[in-house]
Amino acid sequence: PRYRIHHIASETGLPASVLRAWERRYGVPNPQRAENGYRLYSDRDLAQVHRMKRLSEAGHSPAEAARRALKGDVLAPGIAGHTSFEGLARRLTEAALALDDDRMQAVHHAALALGSGWEMHAQVLWPALQAVAAAGAPHAPAAAVGLAARAQCWQRQALRLLQPPPKAPLLLLAAAAGDDAALAVRLGGLGLLAAQAGWRSVVLDRGVPGEALAATAQALGARQLLLWYAEPGPAPALPVRWVAGGPGAPADAPER
Repeated sequence: PRYRIHHIASETGLPASVLRAWERRYGVPNPQRAENGYRLYSDRDLAQVHRMKRLSEAGHSPAEAARRALKGDVLAPGIAGHTSFEGLARRLTEAALALDDDRMQAVHHAALALGSGWEMHAQVLWPALQAVAAAGAPHAPAAAVGLAARAQCWQRQALRLLQPPPKAPLLLLAAAAGDDAALAVRLGGLGLLAAQAGWRSVVLDRGVPGEALAATAQALGARQLLLWYAEPGPAPALPVRWVAGGPGAPADAPER
């Protein structure tokens, strides 16, 4: 657990007083306590609060919403009971191909109850995005773009909560070659992995030129720059420490 109550309030739109009342009356959420007495919330706690809020808005009493939230129930049909990442990845694929944003949101909340933001990316978002892109339906490309846009929103939310303290080393992530919807999702996932490992991470927009990358890295005091090559591309000359990753990374890319 790493989230303070103001983060949970910001993510769910619920006042801290409501979160404390739900905890006291219904056991949702059930945060741990730090040595100084502050509440510390996990991804599972956040997902349970999201579920209870959605169930309450759908007309359930607070007590019933809490009971169902603790069981893992969600509003969208066909999601409840799927307690594996693999099952949720299939459901997200189906929801994306159906262009059903509510069902995609429900899968997202269910996935958060199973693990970290990185696990949600690696085991649910990324497999689903690949499956949608490979689908033979005429609208599959549009569905893939829609899922990628939604995934980037989820990743930004998760990254904002996962960021280590300001004194942690800073990693910049950028696309060196390639320009498709999946690339931004890949970078967002790497940012989550870096944050989980203790790095503050900033994901830059696609298409940032090399001189701007170097200037940004120097201005922010980044310790490392990761350039991701979705397709083959040249190694730029940068006056900052950087590494290359991805299937198209040049073999002669230096680490400076």
